[in-house]
Amino acid sequence: MGKDAAKSMNQMEYQSSLSPEIEDKGYEVRMIDISKSFPGTQALKSVSFDLKRGEVHVLVGENGAGKSTLVGVLSGVYQPDAGEIYFNGKKVTIENPHSARLLGVCTVYQELSLVPQMTVLENFFLGMELEKRLILSKHEMRKLTQSAIDRLGFPIDLDAYVARISPSHRQMVEIARHFIQKIRVLVLDEPTSALTDEEIGKLFDIIKKLKEEGVAIIYISHHLDELKRIGDRVSILRDGENVATIDIEKATEDYLIELMTGRKVANIFPTVDSNPGNNLLEIEELSTEKGLKNVCFQLRAGEILGFGGLLGSGKEDIGRAIFGLEKITTGNIKLEGKSLHKIDPSHIIKEGIVYIPADRHTEGLLTLMTVRENITTPSLEVFERYGIIRRRHERHRVEELIPKLNIRVPGMEVVVDKLSGGNQQKVVVTRSLVKDTKVFIFHEMTRGIDVGAKIEVYKFVQELANQGAGIIYISSELNELLNLTHRIIVMRNNQIANVFDTPNIDEEILLRSYFGWKDKEENETKD
Repeated sequence: MGKDAAKSMNQMEYQSSLSPEIEDKGYEVRMIDISKSFPGTQALKSVSFDLKRGEVHVLVGENGAGKSTLVGVLSGVYQPDAGEIYFNGKKVTIENPHSARLLGVCTVYQELSLVPQMTVLENFFLGMELEKRLILSKHEMRKLTQSAIDRLGFPIDLDAYVARISPSHRQMVEIARHFIQKIRVLVLDEPTSALTDEEIGKLFDIIKKLKEEGVAIIYISHHLDELKRIGDRVSILRDGENVATIDIEKATEDYLIELMTGRKVANIFPTVDSNPGNNLLEIEELSTEKGLKNVCFQLRAGEILGFGGLLGSGKEDIGRAIFGLEKITTGNIKLEGKSLHKIDPSHIIKEGIVYIPADRHTEGLLTLMTVRENITTPSLEVFERYGIIRRRHERHRVEELIPKLNIRVPGMEVVVDKLSGGNQQKVVVTRSLVKDTKVFIFHEMTRGIDVGAKIEVYKFVQELANQGAGIIYISSELNELLNLTHRIIVMRNNQIANVFDTPNIDEEILLRSYFGWKDKEENETKD
């Protein structure tokens, strides 16, 4: 049987399982009283959710609130324990992701599913290769792939290996690969986490076009500022329940935070009141093979030192260089006045410096290992005695550390891959607390985590500073740099462009520095 005939047969069989149940009323999807549990966790509790054609319905909630599970049910990844799903008023049973695709449901997950060792073109049709008389239709696949890429407006080499393209381009490839099939429902899970402002603007233009074509879109995001730009309605999940669905005009930030967390939050950011002491870390004329040029700065005990700049400015490489992940060509690193001669991760950790990477899955987590193993593996010597790991001592230490960042987990032996993105990030951070640490380097610390988790992270960073640790805080979020740090170093062209005392600047001054624009006052004086 040919592929087209088989596909038609699959669709006929699937359509036969549909039965008219409720009036359409413009709804593409209606999910009614959906419940789902996992061992030790009730992920969804009678959740109802609906989606109209040509609508962007935003889904928000803290990590672990049930967002991923809900879209997992819609995408055929999970089978609900109870509840009903309707498409265009007809009841359906979505048995697996293939069934969801036949209905036109396309899901772009936060953790990308691309194969790094394959090209962009090969990833597009992975498992869906086009054939003609048992021969791959390479010309047709290239044509369709190029059309999908052109639709997004991103110049991407189809023959480039995914491992060699930028994170933002990987994100766009993940989105574009769904454009080769008919889309009725598009689920976007944190689609902007790796994108620049310009790329986000292009993505939003695409979303608007899809809306005009009648595509129904579920948009999951922790960036509350994006909601007003792209959403029509917003549903808030908390502890596995849908606590509210409101029009986007009513979705003020304070109201959303209150609904998400179940409490009123007076201020997202803590008051940074620590008084930095003596120099703790000194970087002298540091240059790297990748491109950093003569970087010099000092980090004081109790100081939160921010690093900002545009994508590719060099801010991304600061932490990696200090931690020994980038080859240093010239320069010197001093900790408490002593030069460090062996710059590699194992020696840097022993000296009391830890680095929390932006890409937690690739560089931060052992995804198939447990929470306990992820927290303690880099520091097993702490629990070793006469060559034997004292497991009771190890478990006791993990029990002490889990509440410090409020990691929501049924137990320490749960595999990390089963946790939400925010809880995975907390596991990575908790790892740094096993040993005595003098300097913490945080890179995009809050990427992909909800506002409640962000509040906990900000408080944690402040507490570390209050205890005398030095913090290097690398972030693309202007509000974090302006509200959480003592000083901000702006990187441009792989070198330090400006150093600001945070209380003396605002967002406009910071952005002008990013782009290398002159101060407004200076321009007015020249005029």
